[in-house]
Amino acid sequence: MDFAQTLWAALAPVVMEALGIIALLAATWLLAQLKQRFGLEVTEKQRALLHQAIVTGLHAAFARGLSGDEALTAAVSHAQLSVPGAIKALRPLPGVLENIAASYAAPPAGVPK
Repeated sequence: MDFAQTLWAALAPVVMEALGIIALLAATWLLAQLKQRFGLEVTEKQRALLHQAIVTGLHAAFARGLSGDEALTAAVSHAQLSVPGAIKALRPLPGVLENIAASYAAPPAGVPK
């Protein structure tokens, strides 16, 4: 065996191990990027569903003649029943759903109640 073959025989396991580690790191990075990208898309979809459910709940509450806190409570209850998966995925803190409902129930800025 000449020197090059002897050197390769000694270094081949180290080189293969290094290539395996590099491949593992690249795969881990790629999976993290995919998870972040698709996770954000799923979160945005869940958020949109939750907001739409609250708006629908408010419309239904207003149609039934409810107003004020009763309408807000009805809207939140509607959202909890219609999109439980979105609420579970987003995990809003206490009071957040009520605040979202109140923001949709309030008149636009500059318009008196």
